[in-house]
Amino acid sequence: LTAPKDLFRTLYGWGNPGFDGTVLLERLNSTLNLLGAPSRVIDLAPGKALEASLLTVTTTPPTNPTGLSATLKYSILSGIVLTLPISAMWSVHIKAQGAFDAGLVATITPPLNVTFKPPAGTLSGQLDMELVAKGADPTHPIVFLGQTGGSRVQADSISFGAGVGVNWDSAANVAKADPLIRFAVTGGKVIINTEGSDGFVAKLLGGLKLESTIDFAGDYSINNGLHFRGSSALEILLAPHFSLGPLSINALTLSVGIRNDGFPIAVTADLQASLGPLVAVVQGLGFQVNVVLT
Repeated sequence: LTAPKDLFRTLYGWGNPGFDGTVLLERLNSTLNLLGAPSRVIDLAPGKALEASLLTVTTTPPTNPTGLSATLKYSILSGIVLTLPISAMWSVHIKAQGAFDAGLVATITPPLNVTFKPPAGTLSGQLDMELVAKGADPTHPIVFLGQTGGSRVQADSISFGAGVGVNWDSAANVAKADPLIRFAVTGGKVIINTEGSDGFVAKLLGGLKLESTIDFAGDYSINNGLHFRGSSALEILLAPHFSLGPLSINALTLSVGIRNDGFPIAVTADLQASLGPLVAVVQGLGFQVNVVLT
């Protein structure tokens, strides 16, 4: 993921001279409502604002470039560790070091410059907010690619969040922040289930079911770029090689790509079987889902 800011520019006009926040605020509102969090977009003079439980988000006064301004409605006390359930599956986790008082204004300008202006005094600390989805229990994980009972990618939990380390700049009279975006999948499994297949694959595999566990995480910051833990790239080799009798499974792989406005996500494996004097090879067995941003 070499240039996330270019993707935001294409989708929402982020960083363009004509950016007014309309498309981005509507998308944020739709996402919050989808997750069960109350929010709405209201008309201002000029522009629009997003009213949510914790924040009010508007565009900044016309500048070059125009960004977003978020005002905190309720104080977040230092040392707080808080979990706010927003649905049966989703919750928001908040952790703070340093007091973030109601009325605090966070300003974000392209590409990802963040400053905080407290209602009074100075500000230093760390604020982390994370959106977490968890399955009901270990027997009912989250299936987010494929379908239950078939080939699928599932996980016990999925998280996506952001953190900011805040340091006071006395010369500018604002607190400057170094934002970090994080994501993680825990208790994950990739399952390739060939039950119900027909033709040559069914005869060769006989309803074979493959499973491999996956746990990975990553983070992105302006200063350090995109980093993954558990894999050095967006192609994760889950199992290099294992055998089941005459059947050899090679390169069980999870891959995530970028293509136009979509993200093709695929799980594949190469299989080789000895059938008497013959050797049969099946390459790229698996499935692909194309996630499209609309």
